[in-house]
Amino acid sequence: MILITWFIYFLLSAIFVLPLKAMIVSAFGKSMITERLNNGIDSDVLTDILNNIKGLPRMLFSGLFILLLAGIILNAFISGGLFSSVSSKTPKTSVKEFFADSAVYFWKYFGITLIMSLIILFAGLFIFVLPVSLAIDSGNTPDKNAFITAYFTGGFYFILIGFLILVADYARAIIASGSGKSMFNAIGF
Repeated sequence: MILITWFIYFLLSAIFVLPLKAMIVSAFGKSMITERLNNGIDSDVLTDILNNIKGLPRMLFSGLFILLLAGIILNAFISGGLFSSVSSKTPKTSVKEFFADSAVYFWKYFGITLIMSLIILFAGLFIFVLPVSLAIDSGNTPDKNAFITAYFTGGFYFILIGFLILVADYARAIIASGSGKSMFNAIGF
């Protein structure tokens, strides 16, 4: 089951990575651009690269949105089967049982994923973006203040993300154990 999960996520990432790779290869080609950039930033090289990758922002935003949406849905679906097969007393090795459990737990796991994603998003706004933007707006040496603020708040934010992912996984394990709790009670609300 783990190999199936890895393969599905590999295909999902290939949707985004392969067009990006093709665009970068078309921008650099078989030229000597990398050697010219070793000596420093050359404005002619950067202009040529930027002219070749005009569609990059459009591809990034549309492709990234589709990738995130599909990743959230696939994560909610596949984690239902994974947590159910791990939490059961008898090992479930059948693909049919795996996907049946995935369908049973999909909406609860999807709700947990959405709630935790919103918490991570708002925590990032209040813990990272707001302090760094205030440090940039400060009058005296904004570069140093912004860097120090970004360093500490970014580190704290990444630690918080790890903790919130653990909370989400623990909530999924509670639901898979058959305790009958709702997704809000499993998270801790």
